[in-house]
Amino acid sequence: MTREHAGQTGASEIATWEELPLTPLFMTMFGIFSLLYGILLFPIMAGQLAYDSVGASALFVIIFALMMSFLGFTPIGAVHHSWLLFLMGLALAMLGALAFMSPGTLAGAINVVLGLILLVMGAVRLPTFLMKRTRGAAPLPLAYTVLFTLMHVICIVLGIWVLVPGLSSKYIRAVLLIILGVTQLVLGVLSFHIERETPGSIPSTVRSDLGKGRGLLSPIDIPLKHMIMLLLATVMLLMVVISCLGVMGLIPFDSERGSVLFIFITAMQIMLVGETPVKTFAPSRPLVGLGMGIAVLAMVACIIPGLLDQAFGIVLGITNLVMALCGLGHMAALVRKVSGPGKKIPGLIKNVIATSCTLYILLLGFATNLLVPGLIPGLLMLAILFFSGIMMIRLVSLLHKRDALEASRDAG
Repeated sequence: MTREHAGQTGASEIATWEELPLTPLFMTMFGIFSLLYGILLFPIMAGQLAYDSVGASALFVIIFALMMSFLGFTPIGAVHHSWLLFLMGLALAMLGALAFMSPGTLAGAINVVLGLILLVMGAVRLPTFLMKRTRGAAPLPLAYTVLFTLMHVICIVLGIWVLVPGLSSKYIRAVLLIILGVTQLVLGVLSFHIERETPGSIPSTVRSDLGKGRGLLSPIDIPLKHMIMLLLATVMLLMVVISCLGVMGLIPFDSERGSVLFIFITAMQIMLVGETPVKTFAPSRPLVGLGMGIAVLAMVACIIPGLLDQAFGIVLGITNLVMALCGLGHMAALVRKVSGPGKKIPGLIKNVIATSCTLYILLLGFATNLLVPGLIPGLLMLAILFFSGIMMIRLVSLLHKRDALEASRDAG
């Protein structure tokens, strides 16, 4: 699920949102999901496919939550990207994950959240955008302005219909989702070109100082890769809690849905930071295409339950097995590199190596149970998931300290 080399700085391995145009990427992802959702609704309404409306709504919320956590994007626009905003986005993602992995638990709540996000986004961002256009903001192509306006009008309509389902037929909703998807895809392409020519000119990248301050309101100062690691760790811990509640009979729990969610996050890792099971690469178009393709499969699995869930469990098992073995190999090579006669390994690096190796061993157990279900007792599997999440959080903390020490050393 994740890899980090103790001997390199996080900044050298990843691309942050300043280097990679993440806003157009997320816009494209939203467009693909909306278009796919609208198209699939027709065979669903004809009774040819199963349908999980809550799963689809939950994924919409999760994608939006990731934009909030990773980019500082909110329903009212892009604001100061602080720790508080990151944690709020993480909490919203966990709400979506809970609704997704525990069918029926938050079905009504997740639809209300989605409806409010769509409604507020259209009702607040559109007037703000048009007002800035009249006040001489950075010039944008007419096509972008028209499509941006159309997107938010559709969001308002869909938001109302999500909150009051009986107002329209599913056929009209399907057509609107298709129009919304095409609009978002074109906006994503336009945003790529505009950002390349005039960085920071598209609305989603123009940040206000709203929420700026100290403490939790201070700027978030960890790389994107570490944010995704924290997301993974939180999902693992949430999965343990949901499993325990499921065993107690308090809420339903579908473990196969967890595999779909992990696959979607894996797609984010490949697409946004170039993280693969073998090694970390610099983000590139082929990796973005690969990550987007995997994300599309996860989207289909969210909308149509049971179609790919078992296959995803096997893929996730193989992915984690390869990653854990390669990760342990990297750690062994690193130990040989930094140790030797007359060499003293710094305590921080020792902790990073020990924590990484512990995490990879735990992931071996996680992968083994996915490939051979039932091999590891359920209680032990929960312990593996729990300690994997804890080790991942500890690893992010250690790497943050390492990066801070290297930064202060360079500054000195």
